[in-house]
Amino acid sequence: MQALDSRGAPRHAGREQAASTDWDELHSARRERPFMTVLIVVVIAGSFGLASQAYMEWRARVVMEQVDRRAQETFRATQLQAQQIQREVQMREAKWQTQRDQEEAQRVQAIQERQHAEDAAKRAAVEETRRREQAWAKFYHKPAACNDAATMACANSYIRAKRIFEEKFAHGEL
Repeated sequence: MQALDSRGAPRHAGREQAASTDWDELHSARRERPFMTVLIVVVIAGSFGLASQAYMEWRARVVMEQVDRRAQETFRATQLQAQQIQREVQMREAKWQTQRDQEEAQRVQAIQERQHAEDAAKRAAVEETRRREQAWAKFYHKPAACNDAATMACANSYIRAKRIFEEKFAHGEL
């Protein structure tokens, strides 16, 4: 019959027997020093706790850095977009201002041209009136008998002369 070890398993020769013997010694040491076993378990658990906490802190820091980086990228993108919009607005405003300036210049030019035309028309009318008056003064000579008296014959003579003058002046004969 085979010999059983402290666990009740059959003992084997050689290497397995040496491992079994080591296990038995460790097991018996654990029974003999329970404080050391608890201490080792606490140290191992504390180490796992500290490692876990360090990992969580590291992971939180990495996540915060990523969030920060994304926030900065988003902020930069938003700034660039705002600057682009501002440039577009400035370009539109400049275009509108240029168009308004051109329209204003055209309006002023039209006013000036109209004013020049009105002035030329006034000068032409004044010149026409002056020419007409000079031509009338050359054409009509009041009869000597009409100088002192305002008679019907003098008025009729004046009207006939005026009609003849108007007709000749209109045809450019004077």
